[in-house]
Amino acid sequence: MRVFIQGLKANLLLAMKQFPVLALAFLLMPLVLSFFMASSFQNLYAVKPEELHIAVKLNNQDRGPVGASLVSTFKQLDQVGVIDLTTDQESADFTLIFSETLSRSLQDKQAASQIKLILAKNASQWEGVLLKDLLNQLLQVQEQEQALVEGTGSKEEAQAMIRKSRQAVQDLVFQHRSVDGRQAPTSHQYFAIVYLAFLFVMFFNNMLVSATKPEFSAFYKRLNLLPGSLVSKQAMMILSDLLTYTLFVQLYMLIWKGLDPTVFQGSWLAYLLVSMAFILLFINLAQLLSHFFVEKAAAALNMFNSLLMLVFTGALPLNRLANLPSLNFLEENWLKSSLIEPFLAIHNGQAGLAILPILAILLVISGFIFAASIAVIRRKEAY
Repeated sequence: MRVFIQGLKANLLLAMKQFPVLALAFLLMPLVLSFFMASSFQNLYAVKPEELHIAVKLNNQDRGPVGASLVSTFKQLDQVGVIDLTTDQESADFTLIFSETLSRSLQDKQAASQIKLILAKNASQWEGVLLKDLLNQLLQVQEQEQALVEGTGSKEEAQAMIRKSRQAVQDLVFQHRSVDGRQAPTSHQYFAIVYLAFLFVMFFNNMLVSATKPEFSAFYKRLNLLPGSLVSKQAMMILSDLLTYTLFVQLYMLIWKGLDPTVFQGSWLAYLLVSMAFILLFINLAQLLSHFFVEKAAAALNMFNSLLMLVFTGALPLNRLANLPSLNFLEENWLKSSLIEPFLAIHNGQAGLAILPILAILLVISGFIFAASIAVIRRKEAY
């Protein structure tokens, strides 16, 4: 462990000696590019107010007063244009089923469990949360009204619940009279995230080229002379690179945050964990591929990677510039979904447990790649 820590410290000190060069490549260049693109294409990502509509289908199986009251409330919301009541299952974003025991379960305060909310395939999870909140508030009003009738409740509690239900309705109305800014990022917010992901590819390119350059072979030979197992030496290199690159990612985010406080909304810890997981994946991938590429082939692969990122992640928004239907596939593709969407989700406040599957997948893939890289090195040494 002592040798591992000393080697890690030596690698980090070496990286810090190269800080001006690394800062130019991994900090200044992506900042200038992202800010230039964000400023140039600001009109393409302007948030424009528009009417949003939730199509809701009601299936009222309750023959009591609660089901009838809820249906009446939703009809009123339909009249003011907050939701669109529909009888067509195909066009419905949400289907609400009020069970036949809804009214009877109100006394036991189990009414919420008697309402089933079914989301269509492309329905918004966020709008579903709004509907659930509205339903909970309306049911609490029903409970208070019943308590007043039975003489077990107070007028103050009932009035408070009515105010809460009205606030829930007002929240729903407000969200449907304007576009939610979290769901429609501005140009600064969008390009700051896109070029954050672009940094990972830059790290990959740098690692791959460095590992295939002949002038760096002496460094790797000296590394092999250090005491310790092959796994510990490789882990030391990866960890030092991970810490170095994470530092540049954090600096990039902090500088952007200083330029525009609205960028990188959401949990900073979530950004850090997901960024480190992606960096670890790209470092391991570069280490593995370096055993199969010579310097010229690595340079060609780097150009291809950069072009791929520019076109398919929206770093260069060709589909919005050209406005051609044939380029719509650039808006939704696996590369953008994998690299950009996790950070947009964090920006939209969807961090928490939602990022755990992403972290788990990235760490598992990194582990497999690391094991494959160790196997390749051992096979080379055997020959």
